[in-house]
Formats: sequence, structure tokens, C-alpha cells
Amino acid sequence: MAMSETGKYLQSRLIRELMCEHPEAYKKVVHGEMTLKQAGKFSKYYSAPEHPKAGKDKDNELQYHPFANLFPMMEGEQYEALKADIAANGVREPVLLYGNGDKGGILEGRARSKAATELDVPCHYEYFHGTQEEALEYVYKQKNGGGV
Repeated sequence: MAMSETGKYLQSRLIRELMCEHPEAYKKVVHGEMTLKQAGKFSKYYSAPEHPKAGKDKDNELQYHPFANLFPMMEGEQYEALKADIAANGVREPVLLYGNGDKGGILEGRARSKAATELDVPCHYEYFHGTQEEALEYVYKQKNGGGV
């Protein structure tokens, strides 16, 4: 399957980050000693250091999906405004989950889930059904105001 333009962009972003910030990992990728996917663990875009776990849905702890971690977590005044809105109105949009196991987690709605957990407000979760490329495309469009 051919990679979309979004996938190519995000892959090139990871490669540039490795070149600049993790040259040893970049060399291993170039020499075939490590896959780009394995090198992703060095990337700040593939981890969520401040919030490694999302909120709880009362039964499970949900992690953030690696695609969601390609974009910064909402914080500061914007996050506080969202949290105030959720306190007043509840969570109106479901949080989307994708994948399973260590490759799965919250695809879209990390801040909603985190705020709902902090406020002890119920949060509705739904699964995104589609390919990995479609999931990546969905997140990219959501974070860039394109909607889907």
C-alpha cells in the first residue's frame, strides 16, 4: 500500500528529528541496524512524557496512541477552558480509541479524557474503524483544522 502525503510528511519529520537530536539512532536506521519504527521510541512525538497514561474509563487505564502523540497535548489556558466546559456541560464528543495492546489507545481526545478523569466526569469512548493510514490521516486532519 502506498504511503499518503500525510504519512510521508510525518515520516520525514521523524527522520529530521532523529538527524538533529538523536544522531546515533539515525545512523542505526541508515545502516539497517534499526527500523524507523524502532527509532520512534527516541522521538518526543511518539511519547507523552508528562501524561504517559490517559484517564480511566473506570475499568481500564488507557494509553495514548502513537499517532495522537505526533501532536502536542493541549495545555495552559486552552486546557483549563476545556476543563471548565467539561465541568459545566460534561464530555459532549466521544473519545476515539484505536488499536489494541501496546499499539493501541486514545487516537483523538486525549485532553477530553484527561479532563474528565480529573473532574470524575463520565466519558464516552468509541472505536475508530479503519486502516492505520486512515487513522493517521484522521488525526492529522483533526489537528490541522480540516475535520473529516
